[in-house]
Amino acid sequence: MNAGLMRRGIRLNAQHFLWTRQLRFHIHPDIGLPKDQDLRIADVGTGTGAWLFEVAGERPSSTRFDGFDISPAQFLDEKDLPANISLKLLDIGSGELPDSVVGKYDLVHIRLFAFAIRNNDPTPILRNLVRMLKPGGWLQWSEADSTAMKSRHLQLAESTTTQEMMSKFFLWTDRYYPRSWVPDLAQKFTEQGLEMNALFRRPVTDPFLHKAWVDVTLAAYEELSYGFDRYADPELGTGENFRLLIERASAESAKVDVVYDPVVCIGRKPIH
Repeated sequence: MNAGLMRRGIRLNAQHFLWTRQLRFHIHPDIGLPKDQDLRIADVGTGTGAWLFEVAGERPSSTRFDGFDISPAQFLDEKDLPANISLKLLDIGSGELPDSVVGKYDLVHIRLFAFAIRNNDPTPILRNLVRMLKPGGWLQWSEADSTAMKSRHLQLAESTTTQEMMSKFFLWTDRYYPRSWVPDLAQKFTEQGLEMNALFRRPVTDPFLHKAWVDVTLAAYEELSYGFDRYADPELGTGENFRLLIERASAESAKVDVVYDPVVCIGRKPIH
């Protein structure tokens, strides 16, 4: 296996278990899917399929699960999949959806899509997610809100490697992947016709989880840094230089605060 793909798979699975440990649920309790019906559940941006496989273990075998991703690189081999789970290619941001997924799902789950959002507007992707739902179906979108993390960073008075690394990171996200839409996700749900919308925030306060979250976040930054060079942005610098900052910042563990607030937004498609 390619070493980069292996590291990404490890990071994705660790990230999943951290989210589950922090939230204490896979499906928000307010969604309350019935246990005695043959349901269809989709996971968009499924990656390794970790969320999908864990939810499948909590549901009757009659529930059908479809995982979708833009790349099959992290998919389990088809012969190893349970009979009620499929993993398929889908670009949720491409515009039109295939008829096979439109209006088919009782629940659509999506998590950590901030770097797939363009122009600070999740509407094109959100519109397609809503189209996948049956009438009465639920959407659950879990996302990283870095607003509080940025506020803490700006309050740092001392000059550290971590401060330099975070300055580069926020320059990059503010310039190319702004995230001001995340706290307003419930309003975005309403604009797409969903009802019973609510946004839940679960800040990380446990010291052990905080350290684990830092490690996983730095691993994600390292992956993302390989895309820096295509911007040719002199203020941003090169991916190689950013990776050196990550390596040096990891030694300043007492000063590293790269933990975002996990937020979960849920909404229901009207029955009529």
